[in-house]
Amino acid sequence: SGGGRLVIQSELEPLPGLATGITRGINWIEFAAAHNLAVGDVVIVYNPVDFSFSLARAYYRDGAMFRVSKVESATKVTFYGVSPVQLDVLAATGPDVPMLCYRMSGGEVVIDNLSIIPPEGGASINIVGHQSVKIGRVLHRQHAGTHASPTGVQISRCYDVDIDGFRPRAMSTSSGDAYPLNIANSQNVRIKGGSFYSNWHCIALGGTGAVGCVPCREIVIDHATLM
Repeated sequence: SGGGRLVIQSELEPLPGLATGITRGINWIEFAAAHNLAVGDVVIVYNPVDFSFSLARAYYRDGAMFRVSKVESATKVTFYGVSPVQLDVLAATGPDVPMLCYRMSGGEVVIDNLSIIPPEGGASINIVGHQSVKIGRVLHRQHAGTHASPTGVQISRCYDVDIDGFRPRAMSTSSGDAYPLNIANSQNVRIKGGSFYSNWHCIALGGTGAVGCVPCREIVIDHATLM
């Protein structure tokens, strides 16, 4: 409380580029050089070209996340599930822009049984670049005015997220109760339960233009109250 913010952030680790494209529906990646990945690692395949996912905004760029299930060789891995999208070796025709690959370096994050008094600006809790993120009983006391925070909890560029019982509490109907929960450029997210009161997006799904920010995918919201 009192103006502080909790930021848990991990940077991306570059990987070699793709040797072959990833066809929608397959479950393997072939890299152009040795990858040094292990079972459980999360790979991000990212298209750096503006508008490559959507024409709505320039920074809506294509790509996906994949969790390694088996290391087949020094250059090949298989992953859980199948690819939801076609990802070519080159990100765009015309200029030879390669698709970029990264390893998500952040590990498990668990936040539970916590009450937040929001800072003056920015997300009270911001988790960036981690896998196996669990948010439990978090009470976010939203206020308007001088100490208004537009976002309570923001999950950015994360994989495998469980949010269960997050409860923002609005103290006003003014701008201080906007965006209590923001899911940005993350994949395999489950939001269960909780009561979300807001005058502007109870749960926001979107993103930013930072490197490695692929579209939100595979997000399930279950038994949550949105008002």
